[in-house]
Amino acid sequence: MNFTVKVRKIGQDSKIPERATDGSSGYDVFAYRVLDKESKKVISDLIEPVEIKPGETALFGIGVCIEIPKTHHAIIVSRSGLSTKSRIEACHPGAPIDSDYRGEPAVLLKNDGNKSFIVSKHMRIAQMVFIQREIPFIVETEELSKTERGDRGHGSTGLY
Repeated sequence: MNFTVKVRKIGQDSKIPERATDGSSGYDVFAYRVLDKESKKVISDLIEPVEIKPGETALFGIGVCIEIPKTHHAIIVSRSGLSTKSRIEACHPGAPIDSDYRGEPAVLLKNDGNKSFIVSKHMRIAQMVFIQREIPFIVETEELSKTERGDRGHGSTGLY
């Protein structure tokens, strides 16, 4: 199913998210500016590259604001090449960008490697994946159906 996502550039040099190939599930997003991890205020416009030391994180704005249809949400995921080659991970897997959010999505990158990693403006730092959503009705009940597993969790089914 095709649908439209509207994108508003924050600056003239902002880059619109793009798919690398026809088979790409996600849209590459680009480092545009560095944000404070607490306040989300702009620290740097990435005129100079930023170093992420091993074990450290940095928050990057992607330079665009988006409007997602009500039928979908987006998530930010790691790029496989950054993850496997440099051990750079997007640190918010599964956290949704809701359809009514109109701000600039941000990417928290963590360096899980043993070497510093340099991020410069317009570098592809993560992917944005759009997911169709279904909204269930939540109904309170006194009793749930019985299953063989019951309430056993947290590893109760074993590893092998």
